[in-house]
Amino acid sequence: MHPNGIDDNPLLTTALEAAVPLHIMNLTQLHPNVRERVRTRWAADGVDEIAYRGDTLQFGSKKRGEAAAAFNALARALAAGAFQPGGITFCGLHWCVDHTECVDAERQASERPSLLDREPEPAKPSGPTWRGRPVTDVMLPEVA
Repeated sequence: MHPNGIDDNPLLTTALEAAVPLHIMNLTQLHPNVRERVRTRWAADGVDEIAYRGDTLQFGSKKRGEAAAAFNALARALAAGAFQPGGITFCGLHWCVDHTECVDAERQASERPSLLDREPEPAKPSGPTWRGRPVTDVMLPEVA
């Protein structure tokens, strides 16, 4: 991100270091069926809130409680993501409920070849070409 981006906000990252584990603890105390429903809701709510009001985390808000709502939605969404295999990483911070799955996910990712290491093969035209470029018929409406 840019120099004054969300990842350069020590107040935000410190607050997330405290809030996300508390939300994870709240989720672990729920029955597994209820936990899945709550996790799904928290993740969806977090995506919506950050998409619509995420700038308040960077720049603040004149409306009382708006930044707090965006922060809590982000913290709950990160807590929900911690239950995914491999956990979740945001702004250099990582949360997970089973660290062995994180290690396995990291190992598997390192064993796969990167898509960036391969030269992409150019697509070959399937039809007629003119000077190496595909030729396509375009039907234009008749003018009266």
